[in-house]
Amino acid sequence: MKINIKQYYKEFLNHIHFPSFIYYYETNRILGMNDSAKKILGDDIRNVKDIFNVRPKLSKKTLSNGSLILYKQEMNSRYETILIDMEVNVVDIDEKHMCIVFFEYTYKQNFSKYLKDEIPRIYWKNREQSYLGMNESFKNDFSITLSNEEIQKTNFRNIDFMNFEFEVMVNVEELRVIKAREPLYDMLQVVKTDTGHNVFIVNNRIPFFNKNGTVLGLLGVYHLVLDKEEFKKQYYIALKENYDMYEEQVKLNQFFADLLRITQSGKEYNQILGEIFDAIVRRVDIDHINIYKYYTKEKEMEYLYAWNQKKKTKVGKLKGDTFRDLRNVISRELRKNEYILINSGEEEEKFKRLLNYSNIRALLLFRLNVRGNNKAIISFGDMKERKWTPDIVNLLKDVTLLIQSVFYRHSLEQEIMELKQLQYASPGNDSPDGC
Repeated sequence: MKINIKQYYKEFLNHIHFPSFIYYYETNRILGMNDSAKKILGDDIRNVKDIFNVRPKLSKKTLSNGSLILYKQEMNSRYETILIDMEVNVVDIDEKHMCIVFFEYTYKQNFSKYLKDEIPRIYWKNREQSYLGMNESFKNDFSITLSNEEIQKTNFRNIDFMNFEFEVMVNVEELRVIKAREPLYDMLQVVKTDTGHNVFIVNNRIPFFNKNGTVLGLLGVYHLVLDKEEFKKQYYIALKENYDMYEEQVKLNQFFADLLRITQSGKEYNQILGEIFDAIVRRVDIDHINIYKYYTKEKEMEYLYAWNQKKKTKVGKLKGDTFRDLRNVISRELRKNEYILINSGEEEEKFKRLLNYSNIRALLLFRLNVRGNNKAIISFGDMKERKWTPDIVNLLKDVTLLIQSVFYRHSLEQEIMELKQLQYASPGNDSPDGC
């Protein structure tokens, strides 16, 4: 999957309410800078050497997922040379070191004292959700006394310092960030600090990647909600989000209730499928839904039901070298994976022929488990540009299970009918209509 890593980090920085920038230690290349930092430093800075006359050197210990505060560092601002205090947090990524820097004007070496409530709390984890590092502000909130080096050696996790209810919620959210490769921004939460008081925080989390786009872990930042107006704003945002989620869940429940009612209507098989697909498209705007099965020995594939925006029809067998090659690709992939997901513009080479053959831009395929030795597949295709979101994938996966029950019942009814016909065709038996 192609991703714009630089844009990812820029968006993340814009959710940090403190002058901040990110750079690679080895190359000095700046990946991003938030608006608060730009007001001090300027807009068009691309290299750390443009900021520091002498770039701060970091020890091997700090470069190993460490966090360090440096005082009275000379920095070139938009207009003059200034003294700043800065915190450098280092995320170790494939032999490179990504430095997340928080900075402010020097306050007599009391950066961590006078700004202790304003400094962002930052933490980063591996794919297994074990902590790799965190800054001192984060540790102070939860009375964590371990060094980052000790944290890495002890498989330090949320359960080691969070209460159970909060830990369960946080784990689910973090897993979503890592598995779905999607950020979670502006999450209003309540945490109990080392003073025993409950405080509101606004939490932001993104996955971080290597150069190949593989997710290596999670990067998170939260800040304390100190201002009453900000609290009210975040509180109402959270209320609205919760209400929207509730409304969406109600609609989703009704959607599946409608589908279940269709499957139990007793109508003819093709009519049931047509009504199900019509309902799907009213919720998820897609152009094509096809069900087909293929025969291993005969090297061919048969569409059992082909649906598109203009017509619903049952079509026959499709043969030929091209189709056989595509069938083999589909078969191999579905033996290894639960589904095949092809986003517009992100398709692998082996899937391009499949898209071209079908004349569509995005495709999602699932297995259908059916009776007998034959194998069946359902595909959802779109002629428009589309990226399949995790929510849509999960929705269509659940829909596939429902369609599978219809398909299974139809296959069973056909087998029973064939057995009856064989029975009546035997010598000495009357035909079904008594003739």
